Amino acid sequence: MNDFGNKWILVGSLVVVFTITLIFSYGPGYGGGLYSFLSSNAGIYPEMSPSDIVTPMVTLKKVVTSRSVTNVTTVSPVVSSSIYSNYGASIYSSYSPSPITSLHPSVSPRISTMTPTPRVSPTVSPATPIPVVTPTPSPETLVETTSPTVIPEPETPTSTPTPTPVVISVGDIVINEIAWMGTGNTSKLSNDEWMELYNTTDQTIDLTGWTLNSLTGTSPDPQINLAHSIQPFGFYILERTDDNTIPGIIANQIYTGSLIDSGENLELKDSSGLLIDSVHSEGSWFGGDKASRSSMERIDPYKPGNDLTNWGTNNGINKNGLNAEGGLINGTPGQPNSIRVP
Repeated sequence: MNDFGNKWILVGSLVVVFTITLIFSYGPGYGGGLYSFLSSNAGIYPEMSPSDIVTPMVTLKKVVTSRSVTNVTTVSPVVSSSIYSNYGASIYSSYSPSPITSLHPSVSPRISTMTPTPRVSPTVSPATPIPVVTPTPSPETLVETTSPTVIPEPETPTSTPTPTPVVISVGDIVINEIAWMGTGNTSKLSNDEWMELYNTTDQTIDLTGWTLNSLTGTSPDPQINLAHSIQPFGFYILERTDDNTIPGIIANQIYTGSLIDSGENLELKDSSGLLIDSVHSEGSWFGGDKASRSSMERIDPYKPGNDLTNWGTNNGINKNGLNAEGGLINGTPGQPNSIRVP
């Protein structure tokens, strides 16, 4: 055929295709016969519901959170292959080029939510101890704070020590000095008599219960009850009537009675009545001077008091203390005797 014939054939084919397209696209207004034909044969192609085209594919997924589990149902639409089965596949494809987009299935996906499964704590048997994890400090932060453990020593029960009783022997305490003439020439000073005891030991001796008495029987003879202690190698001063006999020296004890100028027999006894020392000079004192008011002093305290040769008179050089009128006393109250042998 020539080119002119071919063009008419092409034009005719296009017209036919256009006409058919109008008929199937716009209904009986443009192609009533064919549309009626198709309608009368609709039983051959049964009407399809959305469920025939889209089959919901349900996939159960578990969404796990920290504390609960939720079941989420997802729907994936799948095009059923039935629309393409048999001889209707070609017509359907011509009638609806895009079956997926032209259909609007009203399938609502069913989402079910499971009640969260209660969390169950693992059961721990009472017999199984729960391990305790102690964090180990890093070497950089490890500081040794161990303190030395001090173990207290057992307490030793303390008891009050019982004082060792002092054993008194003859000569431990002696009559050391006697001012039988007083401290001065006035009537007042002539009555200011005093005596002195001396401890020859290195122990303190309690004189409580001891006595120093005159045995001459001339009233009023001194009858003295001692009541204080005397220190080791110490002196004990006794003053007559009051403590103003030797104002600068405090008396250890005050006594009453007087010593006669012709001499006295004096005895010193301890609390048990043991005679510790004595000076038997009745009729004449072993020493001392009334004119100078100088005291009678013991030469050696470790020799007997009844030994005449163991006594003498203050030398007038070594003196101690003042009398009530402020004059010097010719004696050594509270100090070693002026004629003592070392």
